[in-house]
Amino acid sequence: MQHILFCTLRTFSKTGGIEKVCRILSKALHENAMQHGGDVEMVSMYDETADANNNLYFPKNKFKGFKKNKLAFVMSTVLHGRKFDTVMLSHVNLLSVGWAIKKISASTKIVLLTHGIEVWDKLSPVKRMMLKSCDQIFSVSEFTKSKLIEINAVPGDKVKVLNNCLDPFLQLTPQKEINCRKRYGIPENGKILLTLTRLSASERRKGYLNVISALAELLKSDSSIYYILAGGYDEAEKEVILSHALKLNIKEHIILTGFIEDVDIPSLFKQSNVYVMPSKKEGFGIVFIEALVYGLPVIGGNADGTVDALKNGAYGILVNPEDVSAIQEAIVKVLASDQTYVHSSAQIIESFGFDNYKEKLFHLLAAV
Repeated sequence: MQHILFCTLRTFSKTGGIEKVCRILSKALHENAMQHGGDVEMVSMYDETADANNNLYFPKNKFKGFKKNKLAFVMSTVLHGRKFDTVMLSHVNLLSVGWAIKKISASTKIVLLTHGIEVWDKLSPVKRMMLKSCDQIFSVSEFTKSKLIEINAVPGDKVKVLNNCLDPFLQLTPQKEINCRKRYGIPENGKILLTLTRLSASERRKGYLNVISALAELLKSDSSIYYILAGGYDEAEKEVILSHALKLNIKEHIILTGFIEDVDIPSLFKQSNVYVMPSKKEGFGIVFIEALVYGLPVIGGNADGTVDALKNGAYGILVNPEDVSAIQEAIVKVLASDQTYVHSSAQIIESFGFDNYKEKLFHLLAAV
């Protein structure tokens, strides 16, 4: 019977990718404890305790937020953590907590979750030293695992892959259907390319500027294609995107939606023709498997964790994210025969569903 403490930076007060992973992981930990015996508690450095109210993932009475009080979080978590069989760290920036716990309780197992770019570059000497205190590291993709081993000299047998999974509360049927073509002024026969991401200079490695460049060539032979960039943006990046489109004389084919309500996302996926995001910064890319489960063909980059999400090309087309011609050719291929690249929801759930994720997590932790 395992007693597990799950330490996070932030889980319930934001909706970013790592926060989503933490919410899903917390649910899996709790359900495994209920099913197999054991107990799980959870702490967060930046959340407030009240942020867990009404959440669907984890019991609020087993969650404590420290409201950005880093000193209180570290002191409390180290002293409390030494009483647990296993302490899971949601991010490499929590290594100091795990290292300190290990110093005062050598029998406590320390498990670190690694997501992507935070461990792709060489870590500081201090963090590399603290990495040695981890009994096991779970990486969300083979790509991130390989970077840890190659760049940060982590022994290969210390790193296991735990791919991210679909949110168990993902609504596969839209609660309210919206007509995306009507909303965004796209003709009814218009073909929609979709990318769902926050737009900022730091997110430019998602590859959307190269998609715009590819679109300029595509429109020379097919004027019915439109590109929806869905998600919040900062004004500086909006200007970069629109200037690029204007230079290519295709501005009217680029739609920036701004922030998208969760309830509207299923309609966007279901009414688009292709999900395209030739990124080179994805640790895994949950959005790819979400697009797949909604029945959307997917084009992604071959230079990051997208390869795991698309099962080495079995679930979509992988392209060099820097090769505009390759992106263009992939879009042409999918638009010409989109059903060839559509996979059943059942198939995607079999590969990336919550139940399989929860079971794999249980076996990985049992083996630490």
